[in-house]
Amino acid sequence: MPGTRSPWTLRPPPSFLWALWVLTLLPGLFTGARADEPGRPGFRVVDVRSERSDGLYRVDANLHLRLSRAAREALDNGLPLTIQIRMQVLRPRRYLWDEVVAEVIQRYRLRYHALARRYVLVNLNTDEQRPYPTLAQALARLGTLRDFPLIDTHLLDPEATYLARIRVELDIESLPTPMRVMAYLSKAWHLDSDWYVWRLQG
Repeated sequence: MPGTRSPWTLRPPPSFLWALWVLTLLPGLFTGARADEPGRPGFRVVDVRSERSDGLYRVDANLHLRLSRAAREALDNGLPLTIQIRMQVLRPRRYLWDEVVAEVIQRYRLRYHALARRYVLVNLNTDEQRPYPTLAQALARLGTLRDFPLIDTHLLDPEATYLARIRVELDIESLPTPMRVMAYLSKAWHLDSDWYVWRLQG
């Protein structure tokens, strides 16, 4: 209903409290994975499939998303994390850099609602938000991309060859200013995947 606020809305602390709040996170800010943690933190594109449908190229993708201990502790202490899925359509060129024909960025914000004990995933492109009881469930949902419209086929030359690529990124620029520089200096916050490249068919 118009004007109804979501029960999962979480307001960040006032700006003058950010610096003090960041100090509480410092012990874990530069900490990576512990030896007893199964698996390594980081993002990875597992597989991708695309097909033409109704004049569009649509993409299905499976992503493996694992936060570092530093990122998890920050999240559980009230810091929202912005994770984005970046997709590009490229036209290869022989003597120059490949031309970027189109780029789509799907952005999500992940936050922890301490009162409800839920992880809330917000689609920043549509404002849709959903709560999940565990971080693993929220990341699994974020890592499952289905039927995503990539590009209108009419924008492509039927005689040309095109590549598509996808990567998933933790947006450090979205962090509050007191944390941003420290996050750039810490490997625990560099979780971005490599590019996954495939050829557009049909």
